[in-house]
Formats: sequence, structure tokens, C-alpha cells
Amino acid sequence: MFFKNRPKLRVFFGLLVSLLLFLVVFISGPVVTLENSDSAEHLVPVLLKNADVRASLSNKIVEQFESGADSPITFSIKANRDEFVSAISGQLSSAVTIKELQKDVGLIYRFVTTNDPTTTIQVRPLYASLLTAMGKIDPLFKIAKVVLKDIEPMVLTRDAATPQIGKWLSLARKLFVALIFLLGFSLFFFLRFSATGKRALRAVGTRVLVVGVLSIAQFLAIQALAKNFAGSATDTTIKTVVPVAARTLFSYYQSIGIGLVVLGAIAIFIATRLKTTARTDELPE
Repeated sequence: MFFKNRPKLRVFFGLLVSLLLFLVVFISGPVVTLENSDSAEHLVPVLLKNADVRASLSNKIVEQFESGADSPITFSIKANRDEFVSAISGQLSSAVTIKELQKDVGLIYRFVTTNDPTTTIQVRPLYASLLTAMGKIDPLFKIAKVVLKDIEPMVLTRDAATPQIGKWLSLARKLFVALIFLLGFSLFFFLRFSATGKRALRAVGTRVLVVGVLSIAQFLAIQALAKNFAGSATDTTIKTVVPVAARTLFSYYQSIGIGLVVLGAIAIFIATRLKTTARTDELPE
């Protein structure tokens, strides 16, 4: 028979399975979510669907146009600020602008999360889109579009101050693979030293369910931390963007947590329906 009742070894490997399963779920967050540039690109439309986020970004964009403008443009912005903010907010939700921002954010994200020495971002299309919206309020901004030819691309160059996220993600990948192998090894011996298949299935199901609950709790904790951080920030853009971004980027923990809870509950239910065949060489658990 495969199963051999060894209580002490079963307890040891059971604890190891619980710990490794939690670590696998924890490490899989950055590996599955943060490593994928599609996550950042997907974040753009989610953020721009939020009216508060758009309003905050629009105010910031208007301030940037105002700070670098000549006197006629500055006067126009001061006279029509609310109209400009509303026009830019509407433009930010357009498919054209979202697509352009997704491309730019994807390039920035890949630069930050890899070891690429440099990357170039063409910002003219985005500026052109925003100036088109502003030109509907004041024709002066249609004329301002001629300055776009003088706008240089944004060039990001890696230096000592650049976050080494790519390095940490690489380590997370290697750790994730190692943990998967250790989890499989520990699970095998946990099952091997369980008294019966029924008890083994119930024990594994319980551990999976508990880790699922912890994963959901982790997502809720991240949400709470993001809200606290945003609440203490003075920048209105941070206040609006951080909670939405955290909910979107780390929803993985909620999804996998729910999946593990359901899987664990099914395993426990099946275990309760199985019949146990008594063996004379088994010791009670």
C-alpha cells in the first residue's frame, strides 16, 4: 500500500506543505502579475474609466501646459481652466488616447522591470491628442500644435538611481520554481506518511482552503495599506490613482484565493464522502 501511518513525519511534512503552499502563492503575485507588461497596459483603461482619476490627471496636465506656455496661452488657460480640464478628461477616456497611453506605459514598464539600458518614448501623438481637445475650447491651441515638431522624444536611460526591479523579479522567478519543486516533494511525503487516502485528501483540502483565505486576507491588507498611503499623500493624483492601481494589480491574490478556497472545500467534501477501509497495521492519527 502507498499510505503508511507515520504521525511525526506526517506532521512535519504537513507543516512544510502549508508553509510552501503559502509562499508559492505569495511569490506568484510578482511573478505572474508584476512581471507581465500587459498588466501595466491593462491598468491604463481601468484607471481612465475612473472619473476622479481623469479629473486629477487633467488638472495636472493643464498645470504643465500653463507652466511652460507663453502669455497668450497662460491667459487662455486661466480664463477657461474648467473647460480645459473637462475637455482633457473626455479626451483621456477616448480609445485613441488610451491606446497611445498603453503603448507609452508598456514601454516605461518594460524598461523599469528589465535590464534594458535605454528606451525611447514618442510623446508627440499624446500631446497632439490633448491639444486637439483643447483646441475645441480655444482655437489658439490649434495653432499651438505646430510646436509639436520641436518636441523631442522622451529618452529613459538606466543609471544608479533606476529601480532594480528586473533583478528582483529574476530572483523571484528562480525562487518560485524552487518552491514549486519543494512543494511537490513535501506533498508526496505528506501523502506517503498519511494513514489513509481519505484523511490525506481532507488534510490537503484543509490546507488549501486556509491558504486561500490567507491569500484573500493578503489582498484586503494590500488594499487597506494602499488607501492609507493614498490618504496621507498630498498629491491629488496619488490619492486617486494608488487605490485603483493596487486593486487592479493585486486582484490576482483575491482571484487565486477564491479559487483555492473553492478547491479546498471540494476536496474536503469529497473526503467526507469517501469510505475508509480499516487496516490492522495502521495506528490511529
